[in-house]
Amino acid sequence: MLSQEVERLQNIEAEQASLGSMLLTPRAVYASVESLEPGDYYKTSHRKIYQLILELFNKNIAVDLVTLSEELQNRNELLDIGGTTYLTQLINSVPTPENIEFYNQIIKKRSNQRKIHNPTRSIMTINTINRFSNFLIPPPP
Repeated sequence: MLSQEVERLQNIEAEQASLGSMLLTPRAVYASVESLEPGDYYKTSHRKIYQLILELFNKNIAVDLVTLSEELQNRNELLDIGGTTYLTQLINSVPTPENIEFYNQIIKKRSNQRKIHNPTRSIMTINTINRFSNFLIPPPP
């Protein structure tokens, strides 16, 4: 049940296609900057990669495999995200960079679902604890 729930709240393939598209074409970077925030990505390494893409973009530095790898290496974070091998896999995972808006829509949709789901889950947990707290904590003497 929990694994199905987690899977429903993220789409790693869309995240990979989005990031890979940005490494392939500047148009994908422009489309993503307008619609996504780093926190929209589910996977931590994807958040890191996108944050760095935004930083490069804001400094008017071209975003591609070479520039991103170099900056990650300078920060000693390249291995944290899976190395150049993983960045290359991101590029190879892209069906077509022309669909960047669709990949980003999926990512945003799943991000919004997580935002709605997490507070609801916390409220449910609090209610459950309150309901059963009489059984967990003995009454004072």
